[in-house]
Amino acid sequence: MPTAIVRICTNQGMVIAADGRERRGYTEIASEKVQKIFQLPNAPVAYATLGSTRMSIKGDSPNSVDLIGEARKAQAVVSLDECSDLSQYVERFSKPIQQSLSLWKTGNSTLFPPGPEEPPGNTIAHFFFFGYHHGIAETVDLRFYHRYHILCEPLITPIEVKIGYPAWIADSGARRARFRSHPGQHSEMKPGTIPG
Repeated sequence: MPTAIVRICTNQGMVIAADGRERRGYTEIASEKVQKIFQLPNAPVAYATLGSTRMSIKGDSPNSVDLIGEARKAQAVVSLDECSDLSQYVERFSKPIQQSLSLWKTGNSTLFPPGPEEPPGNTIAHFFFFGYHHGIAETVDLRFYHRYHILCEPLITPIEVKIGYPAWIADSGARRARFRSHPGQHSEMKPGTIPG
């Protein structure tokens, strides 16, 4: 099963949930407890990851890249307060991660992971941002991808925020109950507040 990420937005706040599965290759399950949701410090914004967030040839550095580690470095130097909206923050956030991917690819002849094919190329990783900027609910998809193993500029796509359960949950009380009781990761954010 691929990563499952759900965001529910209500008038009282937003909840994000994700599974914890990590795979090695296509069939081997490496873990069921990998963190995929990360809170920005001092902000009601979190991001959830999907895809190949760690890549290596064999062993560790310099032949590996850890996109989660690079994301933590990026969030330490990019200020949400200096951005007009979440899309601008994500654009600034993406630059050091893109640079790390470029350096990794330049430093070895290994191919990028195949990843799912989504036009206009193959996905390396998605970072889905959810939260509130200046009290306004926003969602932005940051997608790193390649075309025929040539790294492309990241795609930054704002996503409309709708109040209520996603259609597949709202259709059935049983599905909603299963969603609420599933053990996994979640993050709750309230409009205009900083989660503690």
